[in-house]
Amino acid sequence: MDRTIFTGFEIPAASLQSLIGLAIVLTIPTYDRIFVPIARAITRKPSGITMLQRIGTGMLLSVICMVVAALVEKKRLETAQEYGLVDMPNVTIPMGILWLVPPYVLSGIADVFALVGLQEFFYDQVPIELRSVGVALYLSILGVGSFLSSFLVSAIEAATGGIDGQASWFADNVNRAHLDYFYWLLAGLKMAISTVDTPPLFHTVDGAVDFKGRPVLRYDSGRWRAASFIIGVEVAERFAYYGISCNLITYLTGPLGQSTATAAENVNAWSGTSQLLPLLGAFVADSFLGRYRTIVFASLIYILGLGLLSVSAMLSSTSTSDYVRIKTTLDSSHELQTILFFFSLYLVAIGQGGHKPCVQAFGADQFDGQDPEECKAKSSFFNWWYFGVCGAAAVTVLVLSYIQDNLSWSLGFGIPCIVMVVALGIFLLGTRTYRYSVKGHGKSPFLRIGRVFVNAVRNWRTSPSAIAIEEEALGILPHRSSGQCRFLNKALLSPHGSNEEGEVCTFSEVEEAKAILRIAPIWVTSLGYAIVFAQISTFFTKQGATMDRTIFPGFEIPAASLQCFVGLSIIILIPIYDRIFVPIARAFTRKPAGITMLQRIGTGMIFSIICMVVAALVEKKRLKTAQEYWPVNMPDATALMSVWWLVPQYVLSGTADVFTMVGLQEFFYDQVPMELRSVGLGLYLSILGVGSFLSSFLVSVIDEATGGDGQDSWFADNLNRAHLDYFYWLLAGINGAALAAFLYFARSYIYNRRVTI
Repeated sequence: MDRTIFTGFEIPAASLQSLIGLAIVLTIPTYDRIFVPIARAITRKPSGITMLQRIGTGMLLSVICMVVAALVEKKRLETAQEYGLVDMPNVTIPMGILWLVPPYVLSGIADVFALVGLQEFFYDQVPIELRSVGVALYLSILGVGSFLSSFLVSAIEAATGGIDGQASWFADNVNRAHLDYFYWLLAGLKMAISTVDTPPLFHTVDGAVDFKGRPVLRYDSGRWRAASFIIGVEVAERFAYYGISCNLITYLTGPLGQSTATAAENVNAWSGTSQLLPLLGAFVADSFLGRYRTIVFASLIYILGLGLLSVSAMLSSTSTSDYVRIKTTLDSSHELQTILFFFSLYLVAIGQGGHKPCVQAFGADQFDGQDPEECKAKSSFFNWWYFGVCGAAAVTVLVLSYIQDNLSWSLGFGIPCIVMVVALGIFLLGTRTYRYSVKGHGKSPFLRIGRVFVNAVRNWRTSPSAIAIEEEALGILPHRSSGQCRFLNKALLSPHGSNEEGEVCTFSEVEEAKAILRIAPIWVTSLGYAIVFAQISTFFTKQGATMDRTIFPGFEIPAASLQCFVGLSIIILIPIYDRIFVPIARAFTRKPAGITMLQRIGTGMIFSIICMVVAALVEKKRLKTAQEYWPVNMPDATALMSVWWLVPQYVLSGTADVFTMVGLQEFFYDQVPMELRSVGLGLYLSILGVGSFLSSFLVSVIDEATGGDGQDSWFADNLNRAHLDYFYWLLAGINGAALAAFLYFARSYIYNRRVTI
C-alpha cells in the first residue's frame, strides 16, 4: 500500500503498530476516569463492570477488529485487480495506508478491556500464595495463542496451497493471497469463543455441600471435572469385577473340576448375589453412612476379597494335578482351599454391593438437574459412564483371560486387586472437587414411604367421596399421576376421618410412594432381558471353547476373550448414540434426550431377542458341523467352525446394552425420590441379580427335566450332545413375552414431575 506521508518520505509498515499503543494510552485514562464512574453509578459495582464483563467486551471489540480488517483487505485486493497489479507484488497499490488505522485502533481498544481484565482476573481469582502463578497463567494464554496461530497458518497453507495449482491464502504474492478469508475465519472463531457460557463464579448449588459441609460453588465443584474422577474409579472397579466374572466358569470347570451345569449354576448364583447386594449397600448409604463413606469402606472390603482370592488360587494350583487324577474324593486341604475361594468370591460380592450403586449415584450427583446445561450433561453422563465401564470390560477380557488361561490364575486374580488399590487412591484424590448431597433432617425416606402404605391399608374402608374431597382440597386432581395408584391417596386421611397432625401423610409423601410403586412393573418386565444378559459369561463362553479359536499358527485366543466384542460394540455405539442419534431424534421429538427412557429400554429388549435368535441359529450350525466332521462323543475335539461365528451374537448383545442397560440406569436413578437414588440404582442392579438367579433356576430345572432316562440334557458336559440352541430359543420366547408386558406398562407410565429428560 501507499505509505507516503509527504514527498520523499515513506513510513515503515511495522510502524503502524504504534497506533495500538497510542490507542491504549488514550483509552485507559478515558476508561478509568470517565467510563468507570458512569458504569459504577449504574451497576453499583466498585469497578463499574465485573472482570469477566470487561474481558467479554474486549473479545467483542476484537471480533469487530477482524471484520474491519477483512473488509479493508477485500478493498485492497479489488484495487490491485482494478489497476492490473495482481501479478506485480512489488508495485505499490494506489490505496493509502491510513485504511489500516481502524483495525490497529480497534485492536488497542480491545486490549484495554480484554488484556487488562485478564491480568486482574488471574491475579484475583487464585489463592493468595499462587498469585505469581496466576499472572503466569494469563501470560500463557498469549503463548498458547501464538502456537495456535502458527498451527492455523500451517494447516491453512497446506490445505489451500495445493488445490489445482492455486495460490494459498498466504501466498508470497499478497495480491493473489486471501488474507481477508483468514480474517473472517478469526472473527468467527472469536465469536464462537465469546458466546461460550461462563458459569457465575459465586453461585451455589442447592442441596449440595463441599467436603467440609460448606455451601458448594457451582463453578468450582462437580460437573465433568469431578465426574471424571468417579468414572475413572468405576472403570478400575469394572476391570477388577470382570477380571473375575468373565472367565469364572473356566476356573470352576478346570482347576475346581465342576460340571458345566454346576459351574453355570455357581456363576449365576454368585453373579445374582453380587447384583442383589447393592440393595443393601444402597440402604446403608442412603440411611446411615452416605455415599462417599460407603464407597471407601466397600472398596476396602473389595480389596481384601480380591487379595484372598488370589491367595486361594495360588494354593489350589498346587493340588490341581492331584485333583484331576482323583475326581471322586477331595482331601481336606483341597476342601479348605475351595472354601477359601468361595469365601473370597462372596467377599468380593459384598464389596461390589456397597461400591456399585453408590459410585454411579455419586457421579450423577455432580450435575445439578435444575440447571438446564447440567441437566443435559447428566443425560450424557450415563452414556459415557457405560462407555467407560464397557471399555474396561473389553480390556479385561482380552488381557486377563489370556493371563488366566496361559500364565497363572493367581496372577490373573492378583492384578484386579492392584487395580482396585489404585482406584481407591484416585477416588480419594477427587475429594475436594465433589458435591455432597445434603441429607435431610426429617424422617427416613424408608419410614415415610412405609407409613404411606400402612396408612392406606388402615384406611381401606374410607369412602371414595372422602378421598375425593381431600384430593380436591390439596389440588391434586388435575395431574395425571394422581390418578394412578389412587388407593394410596387414602393415606392423606387419618384412620378416624380427621386430619390430625402426625397421623396424616403429606401429598409429597404419597407421591414418593406412588413413584416406587409405578416402577415395580418396569422392574419385573425387565427380568427377561436380565436372563439373556446372564448367558454372556456362561454358555456363550463354553460355546467358544469348542470352536476353532486359532488366530495364526500356534496362537489361540481364550474363549472368554470373545466377550470383548460386547465392550467394543458399546464403545463404538455410545458416541454414535450420544453425538449423532440423540441430536437427530431431538430435532423430531423436541426432547432433550432424543427419546424417553422407556423407549430406549424397549429398543434394547428388541435387540436382545434378535441376539438370542442369532445365537440359536449359530449353535444349530455348530452342532451340525460337529456331527458332520467329528464323532459327537469327542467333546475335546475342536469343531471345524471358526469362533468368529459367535461375533454377531456378542455385538447384538452390546447393542442391546447401549439401549437397555443405560436406559435402566438412568430410569431408576431419575424416577425414585431424590434421597433414594442409591437405592434406585440398587434396584437396577437387582434386576441383573434376580435375572442371574432365574437363569440358574432355569438351568437346574431344564437340566433335571431333560437329563433323565439316560438322555443327555440340554446342558450336557459334552456340548456336542447338548442342545443350547433349544435353550436360546426358549430365552427368545421369554424375552418376547417380557417385552410385550413391558410395552403394556410403559404406555401408561407417567414420569415424575421433576423429570426433564
